[in-house]
Amino acid sequence: MMGDENKPKKSKSELKAERRAKQEAERAAKAAKRVDAGKKKSLPSVPANIQADNPQVVRKVTKQLEKQMVVRHADEQKKVNMVVHLHQYDRTSSITRSIGFGKQAIHPAIVQVGLKYSQGFITGSNARCIALVDALCHLIKDIKTPKDKMFKFHLESKLKQSINYVEQCRPKSISMGNAIKFLRSKLYNLPSDITEDESKDVLISALRMFVKENIELAGIAISKSVITKIRSGDNILTFGSSSVVSRLLCDAYNSGIDFTVTIVDARPKLCGVDMLEKLVHHGVKCTYLHITAISHVMPRITKVICGAHGIFSNGYVMGTVGLASVCMMANFANVPVIICCEVYKFSEHVQTDSFVKNELGDPRDVLTPHNVQHKKAVLPEMWDKDCLKALNITYDVTPPKYISMVVTELGQFPSLSVPAVLRMRSKISAY
Repeated sequence: MMGDENKPKKSKSELKAERRAKQEAERAAKAAKRVDAGKKKSLPSVPANIQADNPQVVRKVTKQLEKQMVVRHADEQKKVNMVVHLHQYDRTSSITRSIGFGKQAIHPAIVQVGLKYSQGFITGSNARCIALVDALCHLIKDIKTPKDKMFKFHLESKLKQSINYVEQCRPKSISMGNAIKFLRSKLYNLPSDITEDESKDVLISALRMFVKENIELAGIAISKSVITKIRSGDNILTFGSSSVVSRLLCDAYNSGIDFTVTIVDARPKLCGVDMLEKLVHHGVKCTYLHITAISHVMPRITKVICGAHGIFSNGYVMGTVGLASVCMMANFANVPVIICCEVYKFSEHVQTDSFVKNELGDPRDVLTPHNVQHKKAVLPEMWDKDCLKALNITYDVTPPKYISMVVTELGQFPSLSVPAVLRMRSKISAY
């Protein structure tokens, strides 16, 4: 006790300094905890659609789909090692066999469009988006909200069920994803003082206007812009099939420009046949060849004009597999490459390769010869053997250095300007 009394007492300033130091230490500890928690939360979550090799994720997704009365499409087990994380649906298994009926069932229009996607009757980004919008309009028109639910939340639940079913038929395209985002934004911004029928009319008219502005009118604007780049005597090369490119080539022919078109195609889908039929029927002079012969004709090409599945914010262009090879060959031959793409196909995501995220087609299509009458289909008969695997990638990604120009309804610019275009479009949409 005497020792405590002999200790020198601290002044008020010293005590205040100690309290301040203690408070600063506590604040620093709390700030450090917040930083650690923020780092844990900011870790990017991997989407479930590229975790097909994770059994836990597959079981979780299966349970979620079962709650929505959606059957998970069985995966083809024989996959190449580099793409085991992607879904490769077994086309021989039925996805509609277990579909039920009643109030909780999937709308017939959604079932129909999903089957057409799965069987390849509807292909192309624009055609798939238009078909989805049409099916969603039927869904909105026929939906009946229960008395104990609100229209917004009931439609959102049916929309989620429908999109999950469509994705089990075939992974949605960038264009379809942006159309769904547009519908959800309109749904959330619906006024609360309007009736259910009025809400349906607002959503349906908004979807119809989305198609008209972003696909129909955008295609016309792109056509007018690209025609100014075509000269008489040009030999234009295009790859695969694109509704925008076929429109602008027909418009250029109607305007009196004398040019020829070289259509390059690739197996297994051979989409260029559709482009060839349209142009030849219209009277355009065409040459048709497979991608293996592109090096022989590239020295005589003056321009390459192609469509795109989508463009990422880092400027990489996603298109039908083979587009990257065409663009690289054109760059090697100093031939300008013009990509025609509507702005609604732009994506805020970033991708630099074709393996992290892609769509896998049926591997049996690669093993089937183009003409089975002249060449026996031997490989498909050997598919049951474990030593044989096949890879059928749907899309590839082209670096921006091989793209000379991107033409949209908003103008012409390099592919690296996608972020600026997205900001411009958001400002235009705000007014």
